[in-house]
Amino acid sequence: MPLERERKFILQYMPELPPHEVKELKQAYLMIASDRQLRVRLIDGEKAIIGYKQKLTSTDRHEFEYEIPYAEGEELYQLADLKLPKKRCSWSEGELHFDIDIYPAEVGFNIIEIEYTGELTTIPGFCGREVTEDPAYSNIAIALRLKK
Repeated sequence: MPLERERKFILQYMPELPPHEVKELKQAYLMIASDRQLRVRLIDGEKAIIGYKQKLTSTDRHEFEYEIPYAEGEELYQLADLKLPKKRCSWSEGELHFDIDIYPAEVGFNIIEIEYTGELTTIPGFCGREVTEDPAYSNIAIALRLKK
């Protein structure tokens, strides 16, 4: 099964980035349970991904993602009640993959996610407080704050 291993931190400051991708993401949660979620993600108005995540530990999740026709993704997005827009800057260094999620200003913070395979032994200086285990910093919690 596909496994995602990541840790999340408050972004302390925007680092000088190596070559990277910047994508506009709109994601919507279709189903949410205590340890799993089904979401649709629209990327740059061109691509739609349906994804299922199931939490195993604080850092590990099963993650399945499949591209679907954009029109169907847009329809699912419109049907959902819980939505989260964000920009994502992504790059890789060795066996590490970095995603900086830039949320709407009213959220008040941005998140850096670091995906890794073995152990994450060095934390870059632009990473602030770790929030991996704090549910208040999950994308679902952030989407709920924006919905109010």
